[in-house]
Amino acid sequence: MKILAVIDSFGVGGAERLLVSMLPGFTSHGISVEAAVLWPPYDLVDELEGLGVKVHRLDISHRWAIPEALGKLNRMLRKEQYDIAWGSLYFGNLYSALVRLFNPKVKVVFSLHSPGYLKSPPVKPWLFTRMKIEQITGSFLADRIVAVSQAVADDYKRSLGWKNIRVVHNGVLVKSFPAPIDQRLRQEIRRKFAVSDDEFLIVVPARYAPEKGHEVLLSAMALLKKEKGWVPKCVATGQGPLREKIKDKAGNLGFKDEFVLTETLAQDELFALMQAAEALVMPSLREPFGLVAVEAMVLGLPAILSNVDGMRELSGERQSALMVEPGDPQSLAEAIWRLYKEEGLRDKLKETARIHALENFDISRTVSEYREIFNNVVK
Repeated sequence: MKILAVIDSFGVGGAERLLVSMLPGFTSHGISVEAAVLWPPYDLVDELEGLGVKVHRLDISHRWAIPEALGKLNRMLRKEQYDIAWGSLYFGNLYSALVRLFNPKVKVVFSLHSPGYLKSPPVKPWLFTRMKIEQITGSFLADRIVAVSQAVADDYKRSLGWKNIRVVHNGVLVKSFPAPIDQRLRQEIRRKFAVSDDEFLIVVPARYAPEKGHEVLLSAMALLKKEKGWVPKCVATGQGPLREKIKDKAGNLGFKDEFVLTETLAQDELFALMQAAEALVMPSLREPFGLVAVEAMVLGLPAILSNVDGMRELSGERQSALMVEPGDPQSLAEAIWRLYKEEGLRDKLKETARIHALENFDISRTVSEYREIFNNVVK
């Protein structure tokens, strides 16, 4: 079996990171898999190629350059004789589906990584057109549709009328995770971010975007300062359009030193920072899954998560994280304070979260479920 994974771009995101973790795992099962990246950035391409997966950089001039995209993909499919075009993200799915018009023997699998249109109905004509294109291509050209969480699947079922959506949770490559760090290395990592040994450090790895809830966290910190006379040290990492706005709000609240904003960190740097921290906080207003929360669980870092979308599925019945109401600074402030004051709770979350992640989110489980899907599609 030969598979071509098609994705919009290859920056540092959840869908992209998932492919890096997952694609090498198929080769041990006799499945040949390559990747086609439609346009830059190509940040993770070298890492994936270093793991033995061939990556085609297509350099499409514009995301809606349909003839160009189909022409390049069509030539690849005819030359390499792929059995399955496996799309990820909007345009990866779209072009995987459309290229089937010229290669009817090729099977198509869609991967849905974000919520659909239920909570954000299209209000502009071009957004409505985009939605209808996705609805039509998925309904008539996709053989299987897979969602990263039940929350994402339910959204698409209700908004686009798709009936059969398989849920396969994202996974992480557990065997590649670093060993626990010692006190010396912990101190060294914290010094890089101007964090002292006695400060309570929380990490927020997320895009600087409205749905990630950075401003909710800042409001929670303001409540903690007012009500408890205490604030944690926060290091946020990522990229996005709201970075300067968040930075300005932190300064206006008097948190210039307590709330540090950095660029996106390489995975090994982020893991090291999380190992040196006391908690992960994801105050998201929307979150289809939250792969970084799984990574924190594997590392044994207690997590505070918003009770939204796929986050509920992350915690599970074991209550592997503290769940707070989305958009509620008071709820978030109380959870941070509780985690700060109760060392026993931190220890409990470390253990339960790690066990829960190892049992449910190892990448081998994700690969196995996708392998079953691919075999059934080809048959």
